[in-house]
Amino acid sequence: EGIASILVCPVDPLAAMARSRRLLLLSRLRSGPLAKVGRRRGELGKEPSPKALVKRAATEREAGDLAAAEASLRLAAAKVSKGSSGNSTKLGPWAKVAAYELALVLSQQGKHDEADSFLAQLGFTYKLSPSIFDGTCGSGDDGAENVVAMYDGVLPSPLLGALRDAFAPSSPFWAEHGYPTPSFFSYNVSLDDSSAKGADLIGDLAKFVVPLAQKSFPGIFGRKGGRPEQVTSVEWWAHSRQSSGGGHQLHYDLDEAGLASVPPGQEPGHPLVSCVLYLSSSPDMPPTLVTNQGLAPGSAASRAWLCSPARNRLLLFDGGLLHGVVPQSTGKASGEDGEVENRLTLMLGLWGDHPKPTLTKRGGTEGFGPNMQLPEDAEPSLRWPKLLQRPGCGDSVAPVPQRASLKGPISPVWVPIPPCDSRRIRGAGGGGGVQFVGRWFLEHEPSMLQDLVIAEARGFAPNMVGPPEQPLDMEVDEVSMEELARLRAQGGPSIARAKGQLLEVEEVTMEELQRLRAGGGATMRTPPPQPPPPFEVEEVSMEELLRLRAAAELPAAAAANRGSHVRVCVGK
Repeated sequence: EGIASILVCPVDPLAAMARSRRLLLLSRLRSGPLAKVGRRRGELGKEPSPKALVKRAATEREAGDLAAAEASLRLAAAKVSKGSSGNSTKLGPWAKVAAYELALVLSQQGKHDEADSFLAQLGFTYKLSPSIFDGTCGSGDDGAENVVAMYDGVLPSPLLGALRDAFAPSSPFWAEHGYPTPSFFSYNVSLDDSSAKGADLIGDLAKFVVPLAQKSFPGIFGRKGGRPEQVTSVEWWAHSRQSSGGGHQLHYDLDEAGLASVPPGQEPGHPLVSCVLYLSSSPDMPPTLVTNQGLAPGSAASRAWLCSPARNRLLLFDGGLLHGVVPQSTGKASGEDGEVENRLTLMLGLWGDHPKPTLTKRGGTEGFGPNMQLPEDAEPSLRWPKLLQRPGCGDSVAPVPQRASLKGPISPVWVPIPPCDSRRIRGAGGGGGVQFVGRWFLEHEPSMLQDLVIAEARGFAPNMVGPPEQPLDMEVDEVSMEELARLRAQGGPSIARAKGQLLEVEEVTMEELQRLRAGGGATMRTPPPQPPPPFEVEEVSMEELLRLRAAAELPAAAAANRGSHVRVCVGK
């Protein structure tokens, strides 16, 4: 949806002949041409495609029906095309997504051996500890000094209620930012003044959070023989996600806007302490995972902890550690009042002067970036800033925060995936139009993760993130041999391929194909209604189609699925 998805067509002669007959019959019944104009693939009465099965499994999983979700994913993952030699396999991108999601569901159900088989075929070599996925890790740990700590009952009721109102799912904060946005954004409030100007709630929140950070991280705030660090500003951002969501990828909290000035090999800037304030509560919501894997080259996690969301709970950890939200296998979570709640969290990065965060400018047309200054009075149309201007909410005396128990420590954090006896899927891993970004499973040594994350973050461009494009209900078209030949003649030489060679092909939207036809000089006439058997449909490689687009002066598709750990895109 909103993207050009890549498919792999079968090359088995009998399957191709049967498919040709079905398509020809449908074409005659509908008195239409070879191209399926104006109709989605799923509307033609065929068996569900891998993409449709993956989407169906997501709905079933959200409803809590794991058995049905597992069955749908098995069907999608089973759609394998045999290679010309017959002894290797190749999954289409949505079938690979299904195999990945199936491995995740199996891991959550404790079926780790079968999950490992799928992961090995996909090319993964390491994964998080099985107990992180299936919830069998122990509990009752207080965390570790200077690493991680958790407290309950940290805020007085007036302040907690005001924050819940400001970031409720119905709050204008989300709509006025176009949430969810394609990339990360946050705001920064200075604590140098007696109060946080324009953000009373954030300033009041800091009064309760900073003392707990100083207590739990004496190695940061009370260094012997040196000047102790002081919190001079607070970076804050928020998330509102469905409780049954797929989690949030493992990542580091960084000074993204300042990465360009950091010399290669030098550890990038990060908050002194990172915090998660949970504004909603349910034992079924996905937990936060914190590891002790830092940003130093070669660092690998040896311990990890899980924190389950609970209203008015605060999680604190060293701001330079790898963390994320682990996908949960249950359905929609109910809150304390029995109603289904979003997983609502407010994150804080406690910054000092060594280093200071790099601030970015907030602009309506320029988009959003990290550590932005709050909107000025020149933007009176915005409603959400007024929700933070509620002085006095933090004047009440809060109950004494109670140290809460984490699940863990979990060790080892990363475990190797046993090699699979079956042949590895050709085109597996991050290629072939699928990029797995959750980082629950790795194709490399865990100690390489921080270098890869930093390299990826260096591609961030401040003030270039705008509201997400709305997903489009796209129509698809299969191009006939005759018409594709005309397009190739206009767009340039085609790519030669051996007979029977599998190529990754793209479903082109009707709108784009019409523009491509117009740009390439092809007419909109369709081939004769009775083509010579067998029905011929050309598999177009990504490289060739991109060249055709360029020849027609058309932009390549750039939108990507905004899933939490799987992205299907063009040219990745």
